[in-house]
Amino acid sequence: MYRFTLSLRYLISRGWLNSICVVGVALGVMLLILVLSVMDGFQDQLRKTLRGSLSDLIITPIRGAREDVDFHRMEKALLAREPDIVAVAPQLHDFAIIAPVDQREAKAGAQIIGVDAAREKEVSEFGRYLLDRNGNPTVWNLEQPFLPESETDREREYQGIILGKGLADNLRIWKGGKVYVLTAIQVYDEETGETELQPHEDRFVVTGFYESGNGEFDSHVAYMDRQAARDLTGGRNDLAQIRIKLEDFDRAEGIRHRLQETEYELFRECAKDRERVKALDSRIEEMRKLAADRGEPFDLGKVWNVPQFFHVQTWEDHRRVFLSAIENEKRIMAVILFFIILVAAFMIIAMLSMLVVQKTRDIGIIKALGGSTRGVLSIFMWNGFIMGVVGSLLGLVLGLLVTANVNAIEKFVAKILGRSVFPSDIYLFSEIPTRTDPAAIVVIVLVAITCSWLAALYPALRAARMDPVEALRYE
Repeated sequence: MYRFTLSLRYLISRGWLNSICVVGVALGVMLLILVLSVMDGFQDQLRKTLRGSLSDLIITPIRGAREDVDFHRMEKALLAREPDIVAVAPQLHDFAIIAPVDQREAKAGAQIIGVDAAREKEVSEFGRYLLDRNGNPTVWNLEQPFLPESETDREREYQGIILGKGLADNLRIWKGGKVYVLTAIQVYDEETGETELQPHEDRFVVTGFYESGNGEFDSHVAYMDRQAARDLTGGRNDLAQIRIKLEDFDRAEGIRHRLQETEYELFRECAKDRERVKALDSRIEEMRKLAADRGEPFDLGKVWNVPQFFHVQTWEDHRRVFLSAIENEKRIMAVILFFIILVAAFMIIAMLSMLVVQKTRDIGIIKALGGSTRGVLSIFMWNGFIMGVVGSLLGLVLGLLVTANVNAIEKFVAKILGRSVFPSDIYLFSEIPTRTDPAAIVVIVLVAITCSWLAALYPALRAARMDPVEALRYE
């Protein structure tokens, strides 16, 4: 009991000096909680922004398989193979030049995305990002989002198009406006027997706008009906991606792995060209027998002349670069701010070392009266532990308060400085996003307490190893 009592007396007797150490620990804990909460909030908002209208899984046919995939066969095969798949939708991608009908000199390149609206609403949140003519969110009829509102436009058989908000702003086009969409189609020349690309254009009417919050994407995208996109490109492309909605995204990685491993079996089920499938089957069987004769394991991925048919990704894989960037930034900030706690720990070492020197006489008396080495050690270890606990709890309270009121603080600072500290046009968010992770807070507090406790070890060992005779000479 005397150990804890003496520790408190030593702390109180040097209150103003020890409070510096407590404040150092508190500041480190507070800043770590604040910064990590803001970074977690940014990460959550960024994930929503980056995901946009992406589905849980994305299958991209490649290397000649794109033109040979029958979507309806693929849909049946996927639904039968994986019970966790609840919906499947096709998309057609191409590139085009878009220009307003009344000012063709104002033009911009765009990625054309053709979707089946009824299927798309089952696999993504496409409708969530649609805007009306005033740029406000709108309740959208996803059954016919590309249907022109004007009866005159419908009578003239205009196709509808939804422009990215940034693209529409660049072209200065409004809802109901007409645009030319210029692309290239493949034309077969009977005289030369060759296929060449020729320009082809069609007129569309703008039926809405798309704004996901990802400015780069919104400035270069235009949605239209998949059949209209197919006609626009001359039928040279039927689908570019297959979007999949899962019942539980936590199982996405396992499903992705299984689909990638069995991609050839999946291709066999959905291929249009059955003769190609037979030829590939024959080639694979030959290579399988050859591997068996050589006593080697058979690996379909290494079979010569057998292409990879599909590339399967989760939406996180699709946006991996951006998600990794914010995660790495979060780790770097945590490491940098952790040095504040280390600085506080060194301050504890310095303060307790001074205390040991000042209390040399007391240490000698305690040992002369029968105090053990462990007892003297624990007196100063308790000092470090108490400073760590008090500083960590103070930092915890301050960190949670500042995090909860960070936007009010930002507005107050902006008012004093006369300019915004957090401009929404740069960060794409109207306010600073935060998310408090209880597990991370517990780790921060425990690490701060542990560092403070370990910082007391060196001065505590010095005190414990003192010879009572030498210590009492100071008397």
